[in-house]
Amino acid sequence: MNGKLNISPGLPPPDISRIQESFGMVASHGEQMVSRFYDVLFDKFPEFQTFFPQSQLSRQYAAFLNGLRTLILHMENPQKLRSILVQLGERHKRYGIKNKHYPPVVYALVQVLTELGGEGMDGKTYDAWESF
Repeated sequence: MNGKLNISPGLPPPDISRIQESFGMVASHGEQMVSRFYDVLFDKFPEFQTFFPQSQLSRQYAAFLNGLRTLILHMENPQKLRSILVQLGERHKRYGIKNKHYPPVVYALVQVLTELGGEGMDGKTYDAWESF
C-alpha cells in the first residue's frame, strides 16, 4: 500500500440520502453522540487513547462533530468532499494516524449511530455509512 487515501468519486444518491437522514436523526444529540463515540472507541480500541490527550478531549469532541457535519453537508459534491477528506487525511497523518486506524473509527461511529438512531439505522443505512 502506498499510503495514499483511496477516496471514491462519490456515493450513490440513495446512500447519500440514507447517511444524511440518519445523521439528521441524531444530530440534535451531537454532544451525547460524540461522547458516546469516544467511549465506544476507547473501550474497544484502548490504544486510540494515546492520540487524544485527556486535557484536549472536549476540544476534540467539538472538532469531530464539526468535521462530521461538514462532511455530511458536502456529500452531494464529490469534488468538494474529496478536497475536505484529503485535507483531513493530511492533518491526521501529522498526528500519526494511518489507514489502519480508520476502520475502528468507522466501527465506533456506526455503533453509536445505531444506538441513537434506532430504526433509522437499517441494514442499507449501516452499509452506506461503512462505505462512506
